[in-house]
Amino acid sequence: MGRAFFYYFFSYFGGTFSNIFLHGYWIFAAIGTCVFLFFIHRELRLHALSSKYLLFLILSLIMGLLLSKIPSVVNNYSQSGSITLRGGFVFFGGLLGTLGVLLILITVSKMKLYPFLDIVCVYIPLAHSFGRIGCFLAGCCFGMVCNGPLCIEYPLGSHAYREQIREGLINYTSHLSLPVFPVQIVESIGNLCIFCVLYIIYKKGGFKNGTIVKAYLITYSLVRFFLEFLRGDTLRGMYFGFSTSQYISAVIVAVIVISIIFEDIISKLCQV
Repeated sequence: MGRAFFYYFFSYFGGTFSNIFLHGYWIFAAIGTCVFLFFIHRELRLHALSSKYLLFLILSLIMGLLLSKIPSVVNNYSQSGSITLRGGFVFFGGLLGTLGVLLILITVSKMKLYPFLDIVCVYIPLAHSFGRIGCFLAGCCFGMVCNGPLCIEYPLGSHAYREQIREGLINYTSHLSLPVFPVQIVESIGNLCIFCVLYIIYKKGGFKNGTIVKAYLITYSLVRFFLEFLRGDTLRGMYFGFSTSQYISAVIVAVIVISIIFEDIISKLCQV
């Protein structure tokens, strides 16, 4: 029962039976978003950039939230053959959707992409670290079954409990899930480390436009790729032994590495 302590301690904020307005996922998602927008607004003032950038970012975040459901819909369709909205929000869908919409809005408005895109990618991992704490409290995105002292047992009705019932790991007489690795907390710490490194690079200056964007996408994709091996929620989509997020991570890293290798050729083509 000791391993269930943390979940019950935070159950007021994130438990399965909490009121939706007190749900830990949404509380920490809101905190992360507010912190993110606060620092972006501060950077805009420091760099004397137009407030339109902030408006475009907010619009992009809204669209990104909607687009983050697409991977869940695709996974549901591949598993059940029907289109449903069952499942949570997928970070990569939201990230790529937000950056894509933001890129379009800025380009169409004929505004400069940089340094704004670099600024945004400095603070994304900071906001994401709060979001993963929300995942931990809500019981989603849980880790693999383990027996260590830091492993967490989730209660009846939680995501971990329902999936372990579905997989036959426990039966309906159980009141707790099997203990699972708190991979959400590890990812939260990983995001904080990424933020600290990017923030130091950003404040030192002297880097080329887009360096922060590429550094963030590569480092997070690598962290996410390896942490996926510690996840236990197979409903997120598993194909040939790898998760959807691992395939996305691999594609992102490959595209960025190729763009760096052929950067001079690409820049010359864009000038033609």
